[in-house]
Amino acid sequence: MGSPKRTESFRALRVLHVSSILSRSHLSYTGFPFDSAAPSSQLAPMSNTPVHPALRSRANERAITLIELLSVIAIITLLAMIIFPQTSGPHRIPSRNLDGLNLRIIGQVMLAAENDRPGVLSSTTPSEIHALTAQLARAGLNDPRLWLSKVDANNPYSAKPPVTILAADPAADGTRLINPEFQDLPLAFAVAHFSPGTDITKLPATTPLAWTRGLQPDGEWSKTAAPYGDWGGFIVFAGGNLERFKTINGELVKFGTTQPTSDIREALPPGTRILESQSKR
Repeated sequence: MGSPKRTESFRALRVLHVSSILSRSHLSYTGFPFDSAAPSSQLAPMSNTPVHPALRSRANERAITLIELLSVIAIITLLAMIIFPQTSGPHRIPSRNLDGLNLRIIGQVMLAAENDRPGVLSSTTPSEIHALTAQLARAGLNDPRLWLSKVDANNPYSAKPPVTILAADPAADGTRLINPEFQDLPLAFAVAHFSPGTDITKLPATTPLAWTRGLQPDGEWSKTAAPYGDWGGFIVFAGGNLERFKTINGELVKFGTTQPTSDIREALPPGTRILESQSKR
């Protein structure tokens, strides 16, 4: 066994030897230990033009697609339905937590759809909230359970919701219309419909996208119109985050300013419409 200094010198010579071989064969080394063979896929022809490492790393990046996001959403929804059984009585809080997860999924799909096709959600003017859900269903969010709550006293369906938001058979022009079984159901959430040309991916992170139905201008949820009465509700924001509020006491941000507000209308851009199912109680 040689001395540590001689060992280090020998390893340095090995480094120089391997480097010279790679240089002569016009191959670049990618960082594998010298005592192990590097896969051939890690050895690439060297270019005459040097490339900055930051640019090389960006070239290898790939944005997530809407299909990938929807696949992940389907898995998360399935797991959440197992973890949070939607029953009544003592399990009402887990059911509300599942509603919050569903609302966050809706917000993520809104952002993903807008990222794929900027302005797609504001390019048309839906007459009411079900028409907007149809737009999102055509983008891939075709599961009506995401919009319905088992603890919503306004919800007439029992354990079996409609299978899809869109009707199975397309219209004569090929357009898939709203499923009649879904059309009249009161949805658990309200959605902001922004004015034409609005790119929601560029809105301030504090801008609400959708929230639990029944939120009043004073920051409280209606005891009769909201799904959970005075329990409060959820809001999903343009930043992708979801928050639960008992009541809103100046915890929103007035759009275009840094001023606090309790009125969700003031937190939205000018010209925004609020689409919401009407209470039937």
